[in-house]
Amino acid sequence: MNKNLLILGFLTMFLTDISAQSYWKKTDESKISLRNDDERTVIPEKYAVFNLDVTAIKHYLQSCPLEFTTSKGLTLDIPMPDGQLEKFEVFESPVMQSEIAKKYASIKSYKAYSLKDKTKNMRFSLADNGFYAAINAIDGEKYIDPYSEKNTNDYVVYNVKDHKSDIYSKIPMCGVSGEVRPAADHFRPKSARAAEIVELRVFKLAMACTGEWGKVARRGTVEKCMADINTMVNRMNSIYENEMAMRFVIIDNNDKLIFLDPNTDPYNNSDQGKVILGTNTSVIAQQGITSTSYDVGHVLSICFDIGGVAQGGSACQSNKGNGVTCNNDNDLTNIVTRVMAHEVGHQFDASHTWNICQPNDANVDQQRASNFAYEPGSGSTIMSYAGSCSSDNVSPDNDDYFHVASLEQMYKKTYSGGNASSCSDKIPTTNHFPAIKVPSESYTLPISTPFVLEGSATDEDGDALTYCWEQFDLGPKVALGTNGAEGPLFRSFKPSNVGYRFFPKAGNILAGTTTDKTEVLPNVSREMNFRLTVRDNNAQVGGVLWEDYSLDFTETAGPFVITYPSSAEKFKIGDQVNVTWDVANTNVAPVNCKAVNIYGSYASALHQSDPNLVPLALNVPNDGSQAVYIPNKTSNLFRIVIKAVDNIFLTTHKSLAKVEAPTGPAIYVETQQNHLKICQPDAAEVSFTTAGLTGYTGDIKFELVEPLPAGLTGAFENDKVVAGSTNKFTLNTTDVSGNLVGEFQIRTFAEGIDTIIRVISYDITGGNLNGLSTLLPLADASNVASNTKFEWSKIKDAIAYEWQLAISPDFAGANLVTQLQLTDTLVNSSIILEKSTIYYWRVRALNSCRAGSWSKISAFSTEALSCKEYSSGTQSVVLSSAGTPTGELTVNIPDQGTISDLNVKLIKADHARVGDLVVYLVAPSSKEALLWKQQCSSQANINVGLDDQAPQFFQCPINTGKVLRTHIANGGQKLDIFNGEQLSGTWKLRVEDKVSGSGGKLIELNLEICSNISVMQPFIVKNETLKLAPKDKQFITDAYLLSSDNNNTAAELQYTLVDIPVNGVLTFNGSVIGTGAKFSQADINASKLRYESNLADNGTDAFSFTVSDGQGGWIGITNFNVVIDKTIDVAEVALAQDVFVFPNPTEADIQVVLSGNALSLTTYHLTDISGREIVRGRVENGKVTIFTTGLAHGVYFIKLTDGKHNVSKKIVKI
Repeated sequence: MNKNLLILGFLTMFLTDISAQSYWKKTDESKISLRNDDERTVIPEKYAVFNLDVTAIKHYLQSCPLEFTTSKGLTLDIPMPDGQLEKFEVFESPVMQSEIAKKYASIKSYKAYSLKDKTKNMRFSLADNGFYAAINAIDGEKYIDPYSEKNTNDYVVYNVKDHKSDIYSKIPMCGVSGEVRPAADHFRPKSARAAEIVELRVFKLAMACTGEWGKVARRGTVEKCMADINTMVNRMNSIYENEMAMRFVIIDNNDKLIFLDPNTDPYNNSDQGKVILGTNTSVIAQQGITSTSYDVGHVLSICFDIGGVAQGGSACQSNKGNGVTCNNDNDLTNIVTRVMAHEVGHQFDASHTWNICQPNDANVDQQRASNFAYEPGSGSTIMSYAGSCSSDNVSPDNDDYFHVASLEQMYKKTYSGGNASSCSDKIPTTNHFPAIKVPSESYTLPISTPFVLEGSATDEDGDALTYCWEQFDLGPKVALGTNGAEGPLFRSFKPSNVGYRFFPKAGNILAGTTTDKTEVLPNVSREMNFRLTVRDNNAQVGGVLWEDYSLDFTETAGPFVITYPSSAEKFKIGDQVNVTWDVANTNVAPVNCKAVNIYGSYASALHQSDPNLVPLALNVPNDGSQAVYIPNKTSNLFRIVIKAVDNIFLTTHKSLAKVEAPTGPAIYVETQQNHLKICQPDAAEVSFTTAGLTGYTGDIKFELVEPLPAGLTGAFENDKVVAGSTNKFTLNTTDVSGNLVGEFQIRTFAEGIDTIIRVISYDITGGNLNGLSTLLPLADASNVASNTKFEWSKIKDAIAYEWQLAISPDFAGANLVTQLQLTDTLVNSSIILEKSTIYYWRVRALNSCRAGSWSKISAFSTEALSCKEYSSGTQSVVLSSAGTPTGELTVNIPDQGTISDLNVKLIKADHARVGDLVVYLVAPSSKEALLWKQQCSSQANINVGLDDQAPQFFQCPINTGKVLRTHIANGGQKLDIFNGEQLSGTWKLRVEDKVSGSGGKLIELNLEICSNISVMQPFIVKNETLKLAPKDKQFITDAYLLSSDNNNTAAELQYTLVDIPVNGVLTFNGSVIGTGAKFSQADINASKLRYESNLADNGTDAFSFTVSDGQGGWIGITNFNVVIDKTIDVAEVALAQDVFVFPNPTEADIQVVLSGNALSLTTYHLTDISGREIVRGRVENGKVTIFTTGLAHGVYFIKLTDGKHNVSKKIVKI
């Protein structure tokens, strides 16, 4: 009995808890009657009506836990506009500070999260004024409001888009000046913030009200005013928390700012928002609210001059209270999104985003923010003027989200570095910013052609992300729908749960609509910029970031349109249809779309993720015609869709086609691989699906109509299949040489029933991209000119080449000087190479399939010159406007030397008309060069440099600071006429003003003068093959590798590692080093360099290097060889390190010197390269002299032995 009672008690508690969550009951609106003194202020076009047990829900919520605690929230049913209930998890989330919250304990606010839809969250308030809720959802914000003013038991539940209000139709929406703040550098919480923690920034809000607002019938007491303010702030927080990670809390003592009598409140002309704006900060102070007690202030009033007004950027500043919202009716719903959130946005630096609104009304027009007018027409986001701009309206009301331009402004103010970044309280959360990705490649698109932008994002918290693509272009103030080369053409749409957006929207593309003024395809050449904003809709606080993307449109291509089918057609399943389209130059530069995908669209499908978009022919040539076969699916809603491959534009046709079943037995054979793009030697597969139509169930046979061309082979997986089965044809390209284009035909048939022939085209790209050689500059060349050309061998299968030039063989980071992709095998580099510098370059072949291997790295050094700059300093040599004066700037050079190169680094002058001037450079010897004569007409001022080898030709203007090539037209002379001149003495810039009337002054002359220097080249003393056993390691000392220079120390001789070993590693001080690593001869001498073998068996290895002495001398790329051999005598290897042969190579006699353990070697003999003995003898006192007189030029070997061990060294006679 006791056990049963326990179970019964548990069930009773459980059932009571479940029923306690359902405080809402859908009700019949016709049964609701209004009292005589009651009225409805919120009457949406569509809504659901629910009854709420207010007493019960208040009791239930008394145990609701606070947010940001470890407690689990309460579960509560919330009604939706469709009449259904949805379960939410609820937490108390106060929007009042603690003391005032205790004082008005019946006024509550909560935050809740849908247990069904992670993108849906809500805030609601509950007080004596009723239950008010704002629900954020992908399909639009939803509100729950009391049915009428005095009925707090019945509620309307509706989509905000279904509620229209015209309370502000006769007055301007906002009174703020256009530019809240000057345009600033773009601030982006983007990739740099991805995966960072999102903080909730809490701002203290001082919310006042005038007596006009406080005395209205629904209020009349301080507590009722506080309840309405709580509702409004709660609703505003539902926006700012999701969009900006910002929350506003009403300050303690805020009730001191509530005024109920217009005759005694401290405001004058309270019905004039613009008037009371400037007084609110002082009013707040007069009530004893200190400046440190709040971060932003606002006042509610009833006004007839404006909908709202704010002091731009005032939050957290001395005028922080200057914000006004005019709430002229009792609609607490519309006012927040339409006015209050807008005005508070101004206080946090957000400008208006609309482009045009009532241009003939100066009061409105002056509020246009030209630096932030990113939305066409009125705009539709919070900072827009939606609904107030007559024929330029984009939307009847503001949507409840900010344009990315507004987000940027407010983030800049409130994040680190902004003037409101430190005044908020920070609450850490567990939410992270998402990580966003936009296309890596930009495109050029045809005009008047639809396109799609697609991005993606990830979120480590698993939040349900929403995406918003917005155009981000400024331009002139033009009527909505105006096309042009600048400005916004596309409106903003609410964030959605997919990362793509069609331009225009999919419905307009399918309908062929061209009259929607809010989305206009460009019809002229122009650039368009976009931003993808991603919101994570996190339950605690929203993380928002964005990324930029740009496109180009060209009027040389487009519109891209389907020409057949173009009207309503009837097709049968399996019909062959020849789809045609106007290529409109999209297949050539600059669009360069070579291939398209063709789809069959059912049920208005446009995106490839929709299963109703069925591929018909993939990757076929963009040539304007393609045979396709109607899919095995009947429909009255069929269209053809063509999409670009390697681009983002698309097209379809307006008229719907009908697809019917065949009338008799038939076969259906489908493949999407109508065109094969193959990279040789890969194979390609053509897959087939089959079906029997109208009752056919027999076999379907497959065969080639004709043999394949030479080099191609192919086979079917099955020669026949049963209808309804699949089959496959494999095309092999192993034996194809080079590129090959063609087609073959496959016949599919059911004997006596039906035959279908499929034409498969192919484009095979050759795969041989290796074997490329560098030609010029010659490998290891010295004294290469600073404007040298680069040339390499041609590769048959290449369509382009990638060329790189660097100052290190690692070709990385700042070491990479330049790189190009080009179709030629010759580069005339625009880079002027530095003097006395070693450069490394390489090239590889490319085609549409792959990149070949890099060529062997080639190195060269530029001419060794000593260069120095000389300046006149800043002067002021006047050229009078009267007459035709001559002026001179002088540079005195005390240094001695012969000139090998001279460049004019800077000529600077102010002159009203530079086209009147003739300019000369004069050497101390009086030799002169005419630099230019009366160029650039009426342009003013000179700021230019001159160089015989500059990549940019002399051109106007000459006041931009650029270095231009010397001007040899019209009598001008090159600067190389000074080569061979002595540099010491006074150099002059002589300027002759040939026309009276315009004057100026000469300011500065800078010269760079270079003279040749004699370079002593370093040389290799030892480069001995390193021999070691498998898996062994050995130091590379100066016994193996030694370079020298007659004027440099070992520490000054710097090695650069070019090619690294492949069968082992090099270590320096114990750490593995790679290409580009540097070490000195002194490091080698100190045994810091070691080779470690990875081979377990015999083999060879090598690495290569260059040597530089730092003074223009160098040794080209040189190999160091390694032999790995199991039979290596370790003792002999050690002995070899103590045997020195020098000079080598040599013309003179050769000295062989032994030291250390090598002194045990007692005899030697010298052989030529064929092994023939030349001479033999004994080692005397550790030395041997080889007399080379009479020896032919060539290679010899000296072998030293002690009878047990042998050491051999190579000698070269030159």
